[in-house]
Amino acid sequence: MNEMTTQKELCATKKNLVVGFIYTARKLGKEENLFLELAKKKGIDLVMINLYARFDVNAFESKIKQCDIIYNNSAEECVIEPLKTIEELGKKVIDSSKLYYYTEDKWMFYLKCKENKIPTPETILMSNNLTLARAELRKFGKWPVVIKRIYGTNGLFVEKANTMKEALAIMKKFWRQDYNRLPLIAQEYIKSYSYRVTLINQKIVQTAVKVSNSWKCTGVYGRKIEKFHVDKVLRKLVKRVSRATKINICGIDLLKRDGQWVVLEVNSDPGLDFIDEEHEKLVGLVLDFVKHYSKKSKRKKTKRKKPLNYELSKYFLHKKLLHDELSRKISSKRNLYRCLSRKLTHKKVLHKRLSKRISHKKIVHRRLSRKISSKRIVHKRLHSKITNKRKLYKKLNKKVKKK
Repeated sequence: MNEMTTQKELCATKKNLVVGFIYTARKLGKEENLFLELAKKKGIDLVMINLYARFDVNAFESKIKQCDIIYNNSAEECVIEPLKTIEELGKKVIDSSKLYYYTEDKWMFYLKCKENKIPTPETILMSNNLTLARAELRKFGKWPVVIKRIYGTNGLFVEKANTMKEALAIMKKFWRQDYNRLPLIAQEYIKSYSYRVTLINQKIVQTAVKVSNSWKCTGVYGRKIEKFHVDKVLRKLVKRVSRATKINICGIDLLKRDGQWVVLEVNSDPGLDFIDEEHEKLVGLVLDFVKHYSKKSKRKKTKRKKPLNYELSKYFLHKKLLHDELSRKISSKRNLYRCLSRKLTHKKVLHKRLSKRISHKKIVHRRLSRKISSKRIVHKRLHSKITNKRKLYKKLNKKVKKK
Protein backbone atom coordinates (compact mmCIF):
# COMPACT_ATOMS: atom_id res chain seq x y z
CA MET A 1 0.00 0.00 0.00
CA ASN A 2 2.85 2.43 0.93
CA GLU A 3 4.53 1.76 -2.44
CA MET A 4 1.24 2.53 -4.26
CA THR A 5 0.59 5.77 -2.33
CA THR A 6 4.13 7.09 -2.91
CA GLN A 7 3.80 6.33 -6.63
CA LYS A 8 0.41 8.16 -6.70
CA GLU A 9 1.96 11.18 -4.95
CA LEU A 10 4.84 11.25 -7.42
CA CYS A 11 2.42 11.21 -10.36
CA ALA A 12 0.28 13.96 -8.84
CA THR A 13 3.12 16.37 -8.00
CA LYS A 14 5.26 15.98 -11.14
CA LYS A 15 4.40 16.35 -14.78
CA ASN A 16 7.01 13.79 -15.80
CA LEU A 17 6.34 10.92 -18.15
CA VAL A 18 4.99 7.98 -16.11
CA VAL A 19 6.13 4.57 -17.40
CA GLY A 20 4.84 1.27 -16.08
CA PHE A 21 7.78 -1.16 -15.80
CA ILE A 22 6.77 -4.86 -15.94
CA TYR A 23 9.18 -7.42 -14.46
CA THR A 24 8.87 -10.99 -13.12
CA ALA A 25 11.68 -11.31 -10.56
CA ARG A 26 11.11 -11.97 -6.84
CA LYS A 27 12.71 -8.63 -5.96
CA LEU A 28 14.35 -5.66 -7.68
CA GLY A 29 17.59 -6.79 -9.33
CA LYS A 30 20.60 -4.98 -10.77
CA GLU A 31 18.83 -4.12 -14.06
CA GLU A 32 15.62 -2.89 -12.38
CA ASN A 33 17.65 -0.60 -10.07
CA LEU A 34 19.63 0.70 -13.05
CA PHE A 35 16.35 1.51 -14.86
CA LEU A 36 15.07 3.39 -11.77
CA GLU A 37 18.33 5.35 -11.42
CA LEU A 38 18.54 6.40 -15.10
CA ALA A 39 14.79 7.12 -15.35
CA LYS A 40 15.13 9.60 -12.48
CA LYS A 41 17.97 11.39 -14.32
CA LYS A 42 15.90 11.54 -17.54
CA GLY A 43 12.78 12.90 -15.79
CA ILE A 44 10.77 9.68 -16.08
CA ASP A 45 8.72 8.23 -13.21
CA LEU A 46 8.80 4.42 -13.19
CA VAL A 47 5.83 2.54 -11.73
CA MET A 48 7.19 -0.94 -10.90
CA ILE A 49 4.67 -3.70 -11.77
CA ASN A 50 5.84 -7.08 -10.47
CA LEU A 51 3.96 -10.01 -12.03
CA TYR A 52 5.81 -12.58 -9.93
CA ALA A 53 3.60 -11.75 -6.93
CA ARG A 54 -0.09 -12.70 -6.59
CA PHE A 55 -2.14 -11.06 -9.35
CA ASP A 56 -4.75 -8.65 -7.97
CA VAL A 57 -6.88 -7.20 -10.82
CA ASN A 58 -7.99 -4.04 -8.96
CA ALA A 59 -4.48 -3.14 -7.77
CA PHE A 60 -3.10 -3.91 -11.23
CA GLU A 61 -5.75 -1.72 -12.93
CA SER A 62 -5.13 1.22 -10.56
CA LYS A 63 -1.36 1.04 -11.28
CA ILE A 64 -1.93 0.90 -15.04
CA LYS A 65 -4.23 3.97 -14.94
CA GLN A 66 -1.37 6.02 -13.42
CA CYS A 67 0.88 5.31 -16.40
CA ASP A 68 1.22 7.06 -19.75
CA ILE A 69 2.89 4.04 -21.37
CA ILE A 70 3.98 0.52 -20.33
CA TYR A 71 7.39 -1.06 -20.93
CA ASN A 72 7.58 -4.86 -20.66
CA ASN A 73 10.95 -6.13 -19.42
CA SER A 74 10.01 -9.82 -19.27
CA ALA A 75 9.70 -12.58 -21.88
CA GLU A 76 7.91 -15.04 -19.57
CA GLU A 77 4.68 -16.70 -20.84
CA CYS A 78 2.76 -15.41 -17.78
CA VAL A 79 3.20 -11.82 -19.08
CA ILE A 80 1.17 -12.21 -22.30
CA GLU A 81 -2.31 -12.14 -20.69
CA PRO A 82 -1.57 -9.07 -18.47
CA LEU A 83 -0.23 -7.29 -21.59
CA LYS A 84 -3.50 -8.02 -23.42
CA THR A 85 -5.38 -6.66 -20.37
CA ILE A 86 -3.29 -3.46 -20.44
CA GLU A 87 -4.04 -2.99 -24.16
CA GLU A 88 -7.72 -3.58 -23.44
CA LEU A 89 -7.53 -0.76 -20.86
CA GLY A 90 -6.35 1.52 -23.69
CA LYS A 91 -2.66 1.86 -22.78
CA LYS A 92 0.25 1.55 -25.21
CA VAL A 93 2.69 -1.29 -24.54
CA ILE A 94 6.29 -1.64 -25.74
CA ASP A 95 6.20 -4.10 -27.43
CA SER A 96 2.60 -5.06 -28.25
CA SER A 97 1.28 -8.49 -27.19
CA LYS A 98 0.47 -9.18 -30.88
CA LEU A 99 4.19 -9.26 -31.71
CA TYR A 100 4.75 -12.19 -29.35
CA TYR A 101 2.85 -14.34 -31.86
CA TYR A 102 5.92 -14.49 -34.13
CA THR A 103 8.83 -13.88 -31.73
CA GLU A 104 8.00 -16.25 -28.86
CA ASP A 105 6.35 -19.07 -30.88
CA LYS A 106 9.32 -20.83 -32.52
CA TRP A 107 7.20 -22.64 -35.12
CA MET A 108 5.37 -19.46 -36.20
CA PHE A 109 8.73 -17.65 -36.39
CA TYR A 110 10.06 -20.39 -38.72
CA LEU A 111 6.98 -19.98 -40.98
CA LYS A 112 7.45 -16.19 -40.96
CA CYS A 113 11.09 -16.63 -42.04
CA LYS A 114 10.07 -18.97 -44.86
CA GLU A 115 7.39 -16.50 -46.00
CA ASN A 116 9.95 -13.63 -46.13
CA LYS A 117 12.79 -15.80 -47.57
CA ILE A 118 14.95 -15.34 -44.46
CA PRO A 119 17.58 -18.14 -44.07
CA THR A 120 16.79 -20.23 -40.98
CA PRO A 121 17.50 -23.85 -39.87
CA GLU A 122 15.15 -26.45 -41.39
CA THR A 123 12.36 -27.23 -38.88
CA ILE A 124 9.37 -29.58 -38.56
CA LEU A 125 6.39 -29.46 -36.18
CA MET A 126 6.09 -32.86 -34.49
CA SER A 127 3.02 -34.87 -33.63
CA ASN A 128 2.01 -35.55 -29.99
CA ASN A 129 1.84 -39.23 -30.95
CA LEU A 130 5.23 -40.95 -30.53
CA THR A 131 4.68 -43.39 -33.44
CA LEU A 132 3.86 -40.53 -35.82
CA ALA A 133 6.72 -38.42 -34.39
CA ARG A 134 9.16 -41.29 -35.12
CA ALA A 135 7.96 -41.43 -38.75
CA GLU A 136 8.26 -37.62 -39.07
CA LEU A 137 11.83 -37.63 -37.70
CA ARG A 138 12.80 -40.47 -40.04
CA LYS A 139 11.45 -38.47 -43.00
CA PHE A 140 13.21 -35.29 -41.76
CA GLY A 141 16.49 -37.24 -41.65
CA LYS A 142 18.79 -34.46 -40.35
CA TRP A 143 20.95 -35.81 -37.53
CA PRO A 144 21.85 -34.61 -34.95
CA VAL A 145 18.57 -32.80 -34.36
CA VAL A 146 17.54 -30.18 -31.76
CA ILE A 147 14.22 -30.86 -29.98
CA LYS A 148 12.51 -27.69 -28.72
CA ARG A 149 9.21 -26.71 -27.17
CA ILE A 150 7.48 -24.00 -29.25
CA TYR A 151 7.59 -21.71 -26.17
CA GLY A 152 10.67 -21.52 -23.98
CA THR A 153 13.17 -19.04 -22.52
CA ASN A 154 16.74 -19.19 -21.11
CA GLY A 155 17.52 -22.43 -22.97
CA LEU A 156 14.80 -24.42 -21.17
CA PHE A 157 13.05 -27.23 -23.08
CA VAL A 158 15.87 -27.33 -25.65
CA GLU A 159 17.99 -30.47 -26.09
CA LYS A 160 20.11 -32.11 -28.80
CA ALA A 161 19.50 -35.70 -29.95
CA ASN A 162 22.03 -37.72 -31.95
CA THR A 163 19.80 -40.75 -32.54
CA MET A 164 16.10 -41.61 -32.83
CA LYS A 165 16.18 -43.27 -29.39
CA GLU A 166 17.56 -40.07 -27.77
CA ALA A 167 15.00 -37.89 -29.59
CA LEU A 168 12.04 -39.95 -28.35
CA ALA A 169 13.46 -40.02 -24.79
CA ILE A 170 13.78 -36.18 -24.84
CA MET A 171 10.18 -35.83 -26.06
CA LYS A 172 8.91 -38.07 -23.22
CA LYS A 173 10.99 -36.09 -20.71
CA PHE A 174 9.58 -32.73 -21.94
CA TRP A 175 6.00 -34.06 -21.75
CA ARG A 176 6.60 -35.25 -18.16
CA GLN A 177 7.89 -31.79 -17.16
CA ASP A 178 5.15 -29.88 -19.02
CA TYR A 179 1.65 -31.00 -18.00
CA ASN A 180 0.13 -28.91 -20.85
CA ARG A 181 2.09 -31.01 -23.37
CA LEU A 182 2.81 -28.01 -25.58
CA PRO A 183 3.83 -28.85 -29.18
CA LEU A 184 7.47 -29.66 -29.94
CA ILE A 185 9.59 -28.91 -32.99
CA ALA A 186 12.62 -30.71 -34.42
CA GLN A 187 15.27 -28.35 -35.81
CA GLU A 188 18.35 -28.94 -37.94
CA TYR A 189 21.51 -28.70 -35.77
CA ILE A 190 24.14 -26.24 -37.04
CA LYS A 191 27.55 -26.34 -35.37
CA SER A 192 28.44 -22.69 -34.87
CA TYR A 193 29.10 -19.97 -32.32
CA SER A 194 25.97 -18.02 -31.36
CA TYR A 195 25.87 -14.43 -32.61
CA ARG A 196 23.53 -11.89 -30.99
CA VAL A 197 22.49 -8.57 -32.55
CA THR A 198 20.52 -6.26 -30.23
CA LEU A 199 18.09 -3.78 -31.79
CA ILE A 200 16.48 -0.72 -30.17
CA ASN A 201 14.03 1.23 -32.34
CA GLN A 202 14.96 -1.26 -35.12
CA LYS A 203 18.60 -0.01 -35.08
CA ILE A 204 21.65 -2.14 -34.22
CA VAL A 205 23.01 -0.99 -30.86
CA GLN A 206 25.10 -4.00 -29.80
CA THR A 207 26.72 -7.15 -31.19
CA ALA A 208 27.98 -10.11 -29.18
CA VAL A 209 29.41 -13.51 -30.11
CA LYS A 210 28.89 -16.14 -27.40
CA VAL A 211 31.73 -18.68 -27.28
CA SER A 212 31.17 -21.86 -25.27
CA ASN A 213 32.37 -25.47 -25.07
CA SER A 214 28.72 -26.53 -24.72
CA TRP A 215 26.60 -26.87 -27.91
CA LYS A 216 24.13 -24.46 -26.23
CA CYS A 217 25.29 -20.86 -26.62
CA THR A 218 22.37 -18.87 -25.25
CA GLY A 219 22.89 -16.00 -22.80
CA VAL A 220 22.61 -18.48 -19.93
CA TYR A 221 25.02 -21.10 -21.31
CA GLY A 222 27.45 -18.86 -23.25
CA ARG A 223 30.64 -18.27 -21.26
CA LYS A 224 32.94 -15.95 -23.22
CA ILE A 225 31.35 -12.91 -24.89
CA GLU A 226 33.07 -10.78 -27.53
CA LYS A 227 31.93 -8.08 -29.98
CA PHE A 228 31.91 -8.71 -33.75
CA HIS A 229 31.73 -6.57 -36.90
CA VAL A 230 28.40 -6.25 -38.76
CA ASP A 231 28.96 -6.68 -42.52
CA LYS A 232 26.61 -5.45 -45.29
CA VAL A 233 24.99 -8.88 -45.73
CA LEU A 234 24.16 -9.13 -42.02
CA ARG A 235 22.87 -5.53 -41.90
CA LYS A 236 20.44 -6.27 -44.75
CA LEU A 237 19.36 -9.55 -43.13
CA VAL A 238 18.71 -7.82 -39.77
CA LYS A 239 16.58 -5.18 -41.56
CA ARG A 240 14.52 -7.93 -43.22
CA VAL A 241 13.97 -9.67 -39.87
CA SER A 242 12.93 -6.42 -38.09
CA ARG A 243 10.52 -5.59 -40.96
CA ALA A 244 9.01 -9.07 -40.83
CA THR A 245 8.54 -9.15 -37.02
CA LYS A 246 7.78 -5.37 -36.62
CA ILE A 247 9.32 -5.45 -33.14
CA ASN A 248 11.07 -2.34 -31.75
CA ILE A 249 13.33 -3.79 -29.03
CA CYS A 250 14.69 -7.29 -29.65
CA GLY A 251 17.71 -9.56 -29.77
CA ILE A 252 18.30 -11.57 -32.96
CA ASP A 253 20.21 -14.84 -32.49
CA LEU A 254 22.21 -15.97 -35.54
CA LEU A 255 24.43 -18.87 -36.57
CA LYS A 256 26.92 -19.38 -39.41
CA ARG A 257 26.60 -22.29 -41.88
CA ASP A 258 29.38 -22.53 -44.50
CA GLY A 259 30.16 -18.83 -43.98
CA GLN A 260 26.51 -17.79 -44.54
CA TRP A 261 24.30 -16.12 -41.89
CA VAL A 262 21.31 -18.12 -40.59
CA VAL A 263 18.65 -16.62 -38.27
CA LEU A 264 17.93 -18.89 -35.31
CA GLU A 265 15.34 -16.87 -33.35
CA VAL A 266 14.23 -13.44 -32.16
CA ASN A 267 13.93 -12.58 -28.44
CA SER A 268 11.39 -9.89 -27.58
CA ASP A 269 13.07 -9.18 -24.22
CA PRO A 270 16.81 -9.15 -25.01
CA GLY A 271 19.41 -9.24 -22.27
CA LEU A 272 21.03 -5.80 -22.04
CA ASP A 273 23.85 -6.99 -19.77
CA PHE A 274 25.91 -9.18 -22.14
CA ILE A 275 28.71 -6.59 -22.03
CA ASP A 276 28.89 -4.90 -18.58
CA GLU A 277 30.51 -1.71 -19.94
CA GLU A 278 27.53 -1.14 -22.29
CA HIS A 279 24.72 -2.10 -19.87
CA GLU A 280 24.04 1.45 -18.69
CA LYS A 281 24.20 2.82 -22.27
CA LEU A 282 21.59 0.28 -23.51
CA VAL A 283 19.22 0.94 -20.59
CA GLY A 284 19.50 4.67 -21.38
CA LEU A 285 18.70 4.01 -25.06
CA VAL A 286 15.62 1.95 -24.08
CA LEU A 287 14.35 4.80 -21.85
CA ASP A 288 14.98 7.34 -24.63
CA PHE A 289 13.02 5.20 -27.06
CA VAL A 290 10.12 4.79 -24.58
CA LYS A 291 10.03 8.60 -24.17
CA HIS A 292 10.08 9.15 -27.95
CA TYR A 293 7.43 6.45 -28.55
CA SER A 294 5.05 7.93 -25.93
CA LYS A 295 5.34 11.42 -27.52
CA LYS A 296 4.64 9.90 -30.92
CA SER A 297 1.52 8.08 -29.65
CA LYS A 298 0.32 11.28 -27.87
CA ARG A 299 0.65 13.23 -31.13
CA LYS A 300 -1.55 10.65 -32.82
CA LYS A 301 -4.15 10.90 -30.05
CA THR A 302 -4.24 14.74 -29.85
CA LYS A 303 -4.93 15.35 -33.52
CA ARG A 304 -6.94 18.60 -33.97
CA LYS A 305 -10.53 17.87 -34.89
CA LYS A 306 -11.90 19.54 -38.01
CA PRO A 307 -15.31 21.27 -37.93
CA LEU A 308 -18.38 19.26 -39.00
CA ASN A 309 -19.05 21.30 -42.17
CA TYR A 310 -15.43 20.73 -43.24
CA GLU A 311 -15.85 16.97 -42.68
CA LEU A 312 -19.11 16.99 -44.68
CA SER A 313 -17.56 18.96 -47.54
CA LYS A 314 -14.63 16.56 -47.49
CA TYR A 315 -17.08 13.64 -47.60
CA PHE A 316 -19.06 15.11 -50.53
CA LEU A 317 -15.88 16.01 -52.37
CA HIS A 318 -14.73 12.43 -51.96
CA LYS A 319 -18.12 11.22 -53.30
CA LYS A 320 -17.86 13.63 -56.28
CA LEU A 321 -14.38 12.38 -57.07
CA LEU A 322 -15.65 8.82 -56.90
CA HIS A 323 -18.55 9.72 -59.21
CA ASP A 324 -16.20 11.38 -61.72
CA GLU A 325 -13.92 8.38 -61.66
CA LEU A 326 -16.86 6.02 -62.25
CA SER A 327 -18.15 8.17 -65.16
CA ARG A 328 -14.66 8.11 -66.68
CA LYS A 329 -14.57 4.33 -66.38
CA ILE A 330 -18.04 4.04 -67.96
CA SER A 331 -17.08 6.31 -70.88
CA SER A 332 -13.86 4.35 -71.42
CA LYS A 333 -15.89 1.12 -71.40
CA ARG A 334 -18.31 2.61 -73.94
CA ASN A 335 -15.39 3.53 -76.19
CA LEU A 336 -14.06 0.02 -75.79
CA TYR A 337 -17.46 -1.40 -76.71
CA ARG A 338 -17.62 0.79 -79.85
CA CYS A 339 -14.15 -0.21 -80.85
CA LEU A 340 -15.02 -3.88 -80.37
CA SER A 341 -18.27 -3.54 -82.37
CA ARG A 342 -16.28 -1.92 -85.22
CA LYS A 343 -13.82 -4.78 -85.12
CA LEU A 344 -16.66 -7.29 -85.15
CA THR A 345 -18.37 -5.66 -88.18
CA HIS A 346 -15.02 -5.57 -89.98
CA LYS A 347 -14.53 -9.27 -89.20
CA LYS A 348 -18.02 -10.07 -90.44
CA VAL A 349 -17.29 -8.30 -93.79
CA LEU A 350 -14.03 -10.21 -94.02
CA HIS A 351 -15.87 -13.44 -93.26
CA LYS A 352 -18.37 -12.77 -96.06
CA ARG A 353 -15.59 -12.04 -98.54
CA LEU A 354 -13.80 -15.22 -97.55
CA SER A 355 -16.99 -17.27 -97.84
CA LYS A 356 -17.52 -15.86 -101.39
CA ARG A 357 -13.97 -16.74 -102.35
CA ILE A 358 -14.39 -20.23 -100.92
CA SER A 359 -17.69 -20.74 -102.81
CA HIS A 360 -16.00 -19.51 -106.06
CA LYS A 361 -13.11 -21.92 -105.48
CA LYS A 362 -15.57 -24.75 -104.87
CA ILE A 363 -17.24 -24.01 -108.26
CA VAL A 364 -13.84 -23.95 -109.98
CA HIS A 365 -12.97 -27.20 -108.23
CA ARG A 366 -16.18 -28.85 -109.47
CA ARG A 367 -15.52 -27.73 -113.07
CA LEU A 368 -11.98 -29.04 -112.92
CA SER A 369 -13.18 -32.36 -111.46
CA ARG A 370 -15.70 -32.66 -114.32
CA LYS A 371 -12.97 -31.98 -116.92
CA ILE A 372 -10.69 -34.52 -115.24
CA SER A 373 -13.48 -37.13 -115.19
CA SER A 374 -14.23 -36.50 -118.93
CA LYS A 375 -10.52 -36.83 -119.76
CA ARG A 376 -10.41 -40.11 -117.80
CA ILE A 377 -13.32 -41.44 -119.89
CA VAL A 378 -11.50 -40.44 -123.14
CA HIS A 379 -8.34 -42.09 -121.82
CA LYS A 380 -10.22 -45.32 -121.04
CA ARG A 381 -11.72 -45.38 -124.56
CA LEU A 382 -8.32 -44.86 -126.19
CA HIS A 383 -6.86 -47.56 -123.97
CA SER A 384 -9.56 -50.04 -125.01
CA LYS A 385 -8.93 -49.22 -128.72
CA ILE A 386 -5.20 -49.80 -128.29
CA THR A 387 -5.80 -53.16 -126.58
CA ASN A 388 -8.14 -54.20 -129.44
CA LYS A 389 -5.51 -53.25 -132.05
CA ARG A 390 -2.87 -55.22 -130.16
CA LYS A 391 -5.10 -58.29 -130.20
CA LEU A 392 -5.64 -57.91 -133.94
CA TYR A 393 -1.91 -57.51 -134.50
CA LYS A 394 -1.21 -60.75 -132.55
CA LYS A 395 -3.75 -62.68 -134.61
CA LEU A 396 -2.26 -61.40 -137.88
CA ASN A 397 1.20 -62.37 -136.69
CA LYS A 398 0.09 -65.93 -135.99
CA LYS A 399 -1.46 -66.25 -139.43
CA VAL A 400 1.70 -64.98 -141.11
CA LYS A 401 3.79 -67.51 -139.19
CA LYS A 402 1.53 -70.41 -140.26
CA LYS A 403 1.83 -69.48 -143.95
